Amino acid sequence: MVLAELGGKLRESMRKLQSSSSGIDSATLSTLLSEIERALIESDVNVKLVIQLRGNIKNRVGDLVTKHEESRSTSNSHASASQNVSKMVQKAVVDELTNLLTPQQVKPYVMRRNKPNVILFVGLQGAGKTTSI
Repeated sequence: MVLAELGGKLRESMRKLQSSSSGIDSATLSTLLSEIERALIESDVNVKLVIQLRGNIKNRVGDLVTKHEESRSTSNSHASASQNVSKMVQKAVVDELTNLLTPQQVKPYVMRRNKPNVILFVGLQGAGKTTSI
């Protein structure tokens, strides 16, 4: 249930980004990042990770958005350029969320022979913990 709500909130944030008729600017990017940040924190994601995610996204696309904003104010706005920037922002968000969920170099647990091994199964109701054993 929590993951479904999180997914819905993230999709809604991305949909707002795509449907923005004026294109993306610094204010739109900040709003998007705030919505993503709020959704992740409401889903009990570690605050330090959320702040790191926001910073990484802003570092990846902040300059691009600023350049797009400047070029739009000096010349005619091209819809394809705005779409391109929006897609790059969307890709950065997806990449950073994927990096957040990708495990780092962790050694797999090795079962010890002739000794008890304690394994903790954690999951939501109906996730199949009992069936998996």
